[in-house]
Amino acid sequence: MRNIVIIGLLLMTYLQGFSQTFTGKSDSLQLDFGYPVIQLTDTVSIEDENGNGLLEPDESSVVLFTIKNISKYPAKNVTISPEELNNIRGFETFNPAFVGDIPAGGEKLVEVGITTTPRLQGGTANFVFHLYEKGVENDISIVFTIGTTSKQRED
Repeated sequence: MRNIVIIGLLLMTYLQGFSQTFTGKSDSLQLDFGYPVIQLTDTVSIEDENGNGLLEPDESSVVLFTIKNISKYPAKNVTISPEELNNIRGFETFNPAFVGDIPAGGEKLVEVGITTTPRLQGGTANFVFHLYEKGVENDISIVFTIGTTSKQRED
């Protein structure tokens, strides 16, 4: 009987060694969760009404840049939401720009309209363009800086 107890204890110790969980870390293992990855592919530029590169009172401008989906998954319902970071007064409400779907490996030219009011404050405007895919913010946002003036433009 005593031998059976000893064999049982040895067997339990042996089996317990196999039931332990070992963890490790690998720099070469990468998990792919199937999300699109969007990146900026060129510089940000602006087209303003008189071409002087400044935002002026009562002027409509368009900010242009190209984004690319560098993943193997399509990006669905992409929108760009502009925000001015320096609290410059005199901008009309910023509406999100709908970009639409971007297929895997595809790219799209984005045009975001910026309209100023006659009360535009002079200074430096810092815009951030938040990228959303299916309503979830992407891991990049585009920042763009442009001068503003409170002087009325000359046509």
